Amino acid sequence: MKHAISFLAEFFRNRRLTGSIIPSSRFLAQALAEPMSRCRARKQVLEIGPGTGPVTVKIAEFLRPGDRFVMVEANPAFCEILRTLCRTTLAPRMEGVEVEIHCSLLEEVETRAGFDFAVSGLPLNNFPVAVVRRILQAIERLLGPDGTLSYFEYLGMRPLLGRLRMLTRGNPWPIRSSKVLDRFLDRHQVVEQRVLLNLPPAIVRHIRAPHAEEVPPRG
Repeated sequence: MKHAISFLAEFFRNRRLTGSIIPSSRFLAQALAEPMSRCRARKQVLEIGPGTGPVTVKIAEFLRPGDRFVMVEANPAFCEILRTLCRTTLAPRMEGVEVEIHCSLLEEVETRAGFDFAVSGLPLNNFPVAVVRRILQAIERLLGPDGTLSYFEYLGMRPLLGRLRMLTRGNPWPIRSSKVLDRFLDRHQVVEQRVLLNLPPAIVRHIRAPHAEEVPPRG
C-alpha cells in the first residue's frame, strides 16, 4: 500500500517520468516475466521503468546466481525505493546476481548490451511519438540477437486511438505513437496475453529482438 501511494504521488508530481497512474498488478507482473520462467541457463535481464518494483519482485523469483539483472528507472524517488527493495526484501534472491540500478532514461543509459530478456513497465501509448521511437531504438541496441521484449498496453487503447484518428483533424501525438507501434508489432509480435485482473485491464506482448533495419522509420 505504501508503494502504491508513492506511485500515485509521483504520477501527479511528474507525469513525464511516470506513465501510468497505479502500479502493475501481480497478474500483470506474472505475464510480463513469463518468458524467463522457462530459462534454466544463465541469463541477462533488463527491466525498463520498474517504478516501485511490483514486476521486479516477480522477476527476482526467476533469477539465479550468475545471472545479471539491470533496472533502468528515470524517477529518482522510485530508484531509492528499488535500492531499498534490493537491500531488504529481495536480498536473498539477489545473492550471487550481478545487479545494476540506473537512474536514467533508457535512451541515455550506459550499460553492457546483450540482454536475453527485456521487460518494460512503460505504457508506450502514453508517450509522444519521438519518445516511443527512442525507446524502441534503445531496446534494439540493448537486446541480444535472440532476446525477447515483453511489454504491455492497456486493453482497448489501440482501438480507441484508431477511432480518434478518424474523428480528429491533423495528427496528434497519441495517434502517431500508435501508428509507430502498429508497424513495430507487424514485424515482431510473437504472442500476446490478456490480463483482465489489472487496473486498467492490459494486454502483454512478447516480441523477438528487433534489429536495427526493422526499427520503425520516422513518419
